[in-house]
Amino acid sequence: MEYWKITEFSKEIGKHLNTVDGWFKKMEEQKLHWVNRSEHGEKIYSTLDMKIAQFIKAKRTEKWSMESIFDELPRHFELRPVPEDNTSESQLLDPAAIRNEFESVTKGLFENQLKEIQQYIKEAAAAQAVIQAEEIKKQYESLVMQLPHPKSTEEERQERITDMITRRRIESQLRKEALELWSQKPESERKIRTGLFRKEEDINKRDLFIEEYIYDHIEERIKREYDLQ
Repeated sequence: MEYWKITEFSKEIGKHLNTVDGWFKKMEEQKLHWVNRSEHGEKIYSTLDMKIAQFIKAKRTEKWSMESIFDELPRHFELRPVPEDNTSESQLLDPAAIRNEFESVTKGLFENQLKEIQQYIKEAAAAQAVIQAEEIKKQYESLVMQLPHPKSTEEERQERITDMITRRRIESQLRKEALELWSQKPESERKIRTGLFRKEEDINKRDLFIEEYIYDHIEERIKREYDLQ
């Protein structure tokens, strides 16, 4: 059995590495198929992964949607199960998840500090020790007051709406950029002959160009938007 890293693997498929990597990320997010990792966490693609990627490429050429292709994969391949403890990269990059994790960890640290302070107060025999403990407690309470309040259901809903609007805006910007790049291509690439003296724009080729441009750039734009770079 042969194995490849993403750079060589994408060359074998004949597609941009971001496009190929994106296919397998989506499959892992949907718990459809897992790519094996090296001991350092790097994805290692096998012969099975090569067959799956070639299948996806062929179906995309036939204008199949990714959802339809994913529905078809289990009928053709013995897919590799996704580990239960796997966390997708999109989850790791989710700002809300990062913020919730930070708040959870910070709250735990402060709660532990409070328990230590309370125990110290109980055991302190000298008045000075009690005073110092009370001062630490006040500092803790001040820090607790500075923690953000838990978001209400309405605030979380508004945040999701904002995220959705942001993504749509970024997609719209990328679509405009793709159209501009498409218009700069030679006529021989943009148009197909429909008659003896007539040529028309290749709509399917244009739409595929736009879709791949958006897919290849949207992750970087979202990171930039949320200052995650």
